[in-house]
Order: sequence, then C-alpha cells, then structure tokens
Amino acid sequence: MAPKSHNNRDIARALYLSDYPQRDIAARIGVSENTISRWVRDGAWDALRNAQRTSKPSVLRDLYAELAAINNTIAERPQGQQFATPQESLTRSRIVRNIADLEQRYNIGNAVDIGRDFCSFVADTNFDTARQVVNLWDNFLNHLITLQQDGNNSNNR
Repeated sequence: MAPKSHNNRDIARALYLSDYPQRDIAARIGVSENTISRWVRDGAWDALRNAQRTSKPSVLRDLYAELAAINNTIAERPQGQQFATPQESLTRSRIVRNIADLEQRYNIGNAVDIGRDFCSFVADTNFDTARQVVNLWDNFLNHLITLQQDGNNSNNR
C-alpha cells in the first residue's frame, strides 16, 4: 500500500488539475499551503495544467481556421487563377489529415479531461474513494500511453 503522503499528493494533483485553489486543496487534504506549493513546483503541475488546456476542440478550431485562411487566400485570386500552389495544396492535405485524425481518434487528452472531471466529482462526494479513483485513473492513463507508444513504434517500422 502506498504511504499516506503519496496518496495525499495524488489527490492534491487531481484537484489542482481540476483548477481547485491551493488553499482549498490544503484544507481538504490537511496539509499546509506551503506543502501544496512545493508539490506544485516539484511535480511541474503548472505545466500539466497548461498542457491539458490544449484540448482537442481548441486544436481543431485552430486547424479549421488555418484551412479557411488558405481557402480564402485562394478564393481572393483573380478569376481563372483560383488554384492552390503546390505548397498550399500540400499544406491543405496535411491540415485535412490532422483534422481527420483528431476527429476520429480517441486520445489521451480526452481521457485526462474526463478523468479530471470524474475525480473532482468523486472527491466532492467521497474523499476516501477519490484516493482509489486517482490511482486507477493514473494506471489507466499509463496504459493508454503505453498503447499509443506501441502503436507509434509499429507505425515507424
């Protein structure tokens, strides 16, 4: 069984990634705010929080905006010259492929978003159960990462 401080740190991380204030996390777990601040710094939790904010919908929105900009540039050319250059054609193909991949693929970002919300819900209803859920969630994310790495390795052969 993991030490209590390790479980507290896991719960604190889940709450922090769910945008709970450090003061609330400290009070809920029963540690000082300085301890939470140290865990945030040592665990690079700010980087994790920022990474999860780069969500699938925001990436898709940006890709669609890029595609629209290229199409608008082509449409603004004089009549009879509204064709994509080789570079524009290549860029459009890559953007369309990236959009298709994102729209069809279940990804780790989705699991992080869903898991974060679920862990917050569980922590609000039963704090002791939340400790177990966070451990299971971490195991699940590690499993997804392994699957993704295995898939990337087989694609690179």
